[in-house]
Amino acid sequence: MGSMELYHWYKSHGICVQCGNRDAVPGQTKCKECRSISAKYSIEYYASKVAEMTDAERLSFYKEMSRRAILSKRRREYMRNIAGICIYCGIREQSPGLKSCEFCRRKNNQRATAYYRSHYAKKEDNGCLNTKKEGFSPLFRSFYSFAINCSTYSETVVPALAASRFALATLLL
Repeated sequence: MGSMELYHWYKSHGICVQCGNRDAVPGQTKCKECRSISAKYSIEYYASKVAEMTDAERLSFYKEMSRRAILSKRRREYMRNIAGICIYCGIREQSPGLKSCEFCRRKNNQRATAYYRSHYAKKEDNGCLNTKKEGFSPLFRSFYSFAINCSTYSETVVPALAASRFALATLLL
């Protein structure tokens, strides 16, 4: 058998294509030991390659690697979309009219909410919300600037907003 025939035979029978002795990791072509050896050599190779480069070459190299990763992701998502499975996990079926499953949408929403809260929903030293980072409208920000601290804000604005949904507009007139 030629080397490519042997490779495909090992791959189809779930045997490691590198050593040919152990079972391959499910869904992969190599066993755990060979994968770790390959990863080690790959890291050493790219580290030595990058160390020899000038700054301009290094920047070009990283841009090319980034471009390849983006193309690979696009290709994977396109194939999953055609197959009718979730573009993120590749396991569950897509929800009707969408490209992702319910589980992945919920997970992505939770991750985005946590990111938003940790990066944008900051409070100032006095405990007041920073409206510039909160995404409030300029109209709300202009009114909020009249509130000296959170106690003043809670004593003036919150009851007014509870009384009428147009309270903010009437307070600004």
